[in-house]
Amino acid sequence: MINISRLENLMKSKGWSEPMLANELGIDYSYLYRLLRGKRNAGKKVYDGIFKLCQREHIDIEEFIIINSPPKNP
Repeated sequence: MINISRLENLMKSKGWSEPMLANELGIDYSYLYRLLRGKRNAGKKVYDGIFKLCQREHIDIEEFIIINSPPKNP
């Protein structure tokens, strides 16, 4: 799962518009628009884009990916 608020914070800190962020991620703006508004789930292309962006910007990818642990059995 993508941490949308961290992605939005990165966009603001870099001074990027949503279309600019979409370009940085290598995805269509319409896809990013729906993703940021919770109308679409992230797919492989988004994860690939975040990975590459984190490498270019020297950012820890774990800031942007939320991994839900399965519930523990009692």
